[in-house]
Amino acid sequence: MKNYLLTKLHNGYAAARACPPMRNLFTVPRKAALKDLSVKYPLSSSRKGGMATSLKKASSVNNSATASSDDKLSITIIKGTKLAAKDSNGLSDPYIIVKIEEQQVKTKTIHKTLEPYWNETFVFNVSGLNYVTPVKFICMDWDKTSKDDYMGEFTVLLGDLLSSDVKENTVALTSTTGEHVSGNVTFSSQLSRKQSDFQIQMNLAGITAPKQ
Repeated sequence: MKNYLLTKLHNGYAAARACPPMRNLFTVPRKAALKDLSVKYPLSSSRKGGMATSLKKASSVNNSATASSDDKLSITIIKGTKLAAKDSNGLSDPYIIVKIEEQQVKTKTIHKTLEPYWNETFVFNVSGLNYVTPVKFICMDWDKTSKDDYMGEFTVLLGDLLSSDVKENTVALTSTTGEHVSGNVTFSSQLSRKQSDFQIQMNLAGITAPKQ
């Protein structure tokens, strides 16, 4: 299998060298070759604008990018620290709501504390969602006999969470209602991406794809 895949890759490389517009990439300096390609195969004005926008925002989330098919995002709500007291006993009964568009989950309630430890993991289907889709975290105080009290919230962009490595973040709660809030929430996230059949064959053959 490994030899077969290597032969395929070699044949593709040879074919690229044989293609007139691509041959220059292997025979002349890269800058000149790319200039030659841009003259022979000019981009449309919309694509040029898209590329320029992407380059200008290289250090931020790409506004036009979307998550791949079958992408799953795991979010673990770990803990809260120094939360606001909402009950007469000077404590709270906090829980967290996480929203990604129509998907919404809620942690269990931790009673009588301002330092809750949840450590709960939820999996969201983010296939096809735009990288600038907001992921909202809302902290609430559970009340038995009245409406639950607002304890603050924060929002992050989906694109900032799409990493195959586990990313842990601690974010301060802010108020959008004017109510007093305080404290931070710590959570982690990790992207799970379904492998293609070709990727599976590469892994079985012991071939590691180069890092992007």
